Amino acid sequence: MKTLLRPRYFYPFLLGCLLFFGFLFDGHKSIVGHWRGEAFFAGRPSSYWNEAIHAYFHRAPPHSKIEEWLNRIGIEFNRQPPAVVYHPDGLPVLLELLADSDGDVEVRRVIAAALSEDVAGRARDVVTPALVAALDDKHVSVRCTAGCALWMMETQVDLAGPFVLEALEMGGSERIGAMVALLKAGPPAIPTLRRAALKSKDRFVRNLAADSLTKVAKRHPETKDEIVSILVERCNDANIFDRLHAKKALSDLDPEMAKKLAVAD
Repeated sequence: MKTLLRPRYFYPFLLGCLLFFGFLFDGHKSIVGHWRGEAFFAGRPSSYWNEAIHAYFHRAPPHSKIEEWLNRIGIEFNRQPPAVVYHPDGLPVLLELLADSDGDVEVRRVIAAALSEDVAGRARDVVTPALVAALDDKHVSVRCTAGCALWMMETQVDLAGPFVLEALEMGGSERIGAMVALLKAGPPAIPTLRRAALKSKDRFVRNLAADSLTKVAKRHPETKDEIVSILVERCNDANIFDRLHAKKALSDLDPEMAKKLAVAD
């Protein structure tokens, strides 16, 4: 022990201990991250946060009987999403992971959805180009989620519209995200909603688009006349259920027009 305390042995020993415990507690990821030039958040590189996001949104099965038993009684580990997802200082990491076309598909999809929320309000000028670039992603789920994010931010709506409609035709989280996006639509989305309400082959999509148009007209009265004309056109649809749905929506916006159409029938 006295030998280790001598300066010529102590400092190499201390450095060895630091390196050992650093590797033991994921410190090697920081070293590799610096070497690769990765973005950092909270002292962790983007590769670390990629694994953290993946682990949270892909709930891994319990590693032991004790963990399985705790999960059964309602005690779960890692309930909070990784801080980087919604923290504004984590934006460089999120943008780097979103741009990695060879990365985890689900991680990129989660990031695209998150960018439309709190982070987007603080750095819209940076987030918008990243989401537009994600519209060219090789995976359809990432493209559709990025389109929904742009739609909810009410920016680049013309580019995002086809991807929102494509997401509505899909299942799972993409469809849910598109439904939320449609219900949050603003005036720039009216042309896309018109196409969906009048031409979509999916009756559910047609009705949802019509409901979204009605909400837009109520939130933005200056769009009422344009949207009423779309609903009147939909009242001539060959499908009787679509006609009834359109007339119900029309009665909320323009009762007089709804009465005229009812008399005409």
